Amino acid sequence: MQITLHCGSIRLSIMLGLLLLAGCRDANRFVPPPPPKVTVATPIHKKITLFTEFTGRTDAIESVELRARVAGFLKEVHFEDGAHVQQGNLLYTIEQEPYEAALQAAQAELARAEANVANTKFEFEKTERLYKQNSAAEQELVNTKAAYDAAMAAKLAAAAAVTSAELDLGYSTITAPISGRTNRSLIDAGNLVGKDQSTLLTTIVRWDPIHVYFNVDERAVLQFLRRQASEGDRVRTELPVFLRLVDGSDYPVIGHVDYADNRIDPDTGTLRIRAVFPNPDEFLVPGTFVRVRVPSDPQDVILVPQVAVQRDLTGYFVLTVNVSNTVQRVDVEAGAQVENMRVIRSGLSGNERVIIRGLQRARPDIEVSAEEVELPVEEVASQPATQPASTPTPTSKTSM
Repeated sequence: MQITLHCGSIRLSIMLGLLLLAGCRDANRFVPPPPPKVTVATPIHKKITLFTEFTGRTDAIESVELRARVAGFLKEVHFEDGAHVQQGNLLYTIEQEPYEAALQAAQAELARAEANVANTKFEFEKTERLYKQNSAAEQELVNTKAAYDAAMAAKLAAAAAVTSAELDLGYSTITAPISGRTNRSLIDAGNLVGKDQSTLLTTIVRWDPIHVYFNVDERAVLQFLRRQASEGDRVRTELPVFLRLVDGSDYPVIGHVDYADNRIDPDTGTLRIRAVFPNPDEFLVPGTFVRVRVPSDPQDVILVPQVAVQRDLTGYFVLTVNVSNTVQRVDVEAGAQVENMRVIRSGLSGNERVIIRGLQRARPDIEVSAEEVELPVEEVASQPATQPASTPTPTSKTSM
């Protein structure tokens, strides 16, 4: 019994000691976490060439529809569908026998008319001599002159009929008016063509070079005219332009503007422009949608990494860190993307510390721990790699 009381006393003493130790400790206090770490960099200043992009469509530089100009059965097709042909190559033959017979008949009528002309001329000249000798009446002279004039008119009509028959015979053979690629033959041999209408047989298009048509808005036109006036050159020919294809790749050959409409379309407020591109391999197909990229003069711009530019419902913005290491939001106007950089048209002076890493931890008005790095200026190309469709088209110093 005494041993039991002794053990209970020991346990009671231990519990009292623990309570005394707990009472001597300090109360729990909240320790705030350290400021989030971010990486910042100063924007790059560099002179680059910006591009204005427009949606365009390719078109063949020449396109011809071949039609049957005379009626008859199609005798032979002399080309394969989709073949390349040269100007003057024989493509179709329509039955020629009726037109050869018509030509022979017209030639015979011309020969008869020429014989009649010779006879009436002889009679007229003879009557004219007799009249001068007072051996023929004036009325007889008038009659022979009228017969001679009528014979001459008949000869002219017969000659015209021969020319018409020769043309019809010539139309029975159809040759390529231009060099280019043919479409498939729309009519097979043995069919009647040209009856009561000029039957479409096929088309020929020339792909090299190739045209690209695109529309330019009024603001871009105005800026172009101002630029030309400042340069003292009102008309600028062969302005270089570039193409971006539908898969995002760039066409490797440079083209140039060779035509512009003489008025702005009042319905659309745009001016239609045409550029021409070499197409020796016929890589560009007429009717293809493309992005026409028109360069401006090189200009100084502010560049920040693309990852630093964010967007919400109010527009584009970047996060910066001020001298107190506090995050601030700065609304900007974003321009073209240049490789992995983005042009900032307005909103930044170029001296800010822009957050480029750790954006997921940065919020406006919080304090951060900023590590500053330097952006590699030499790795930024002098020409932009792309103009994102989601950004407004730049209009500063636009050329056409």
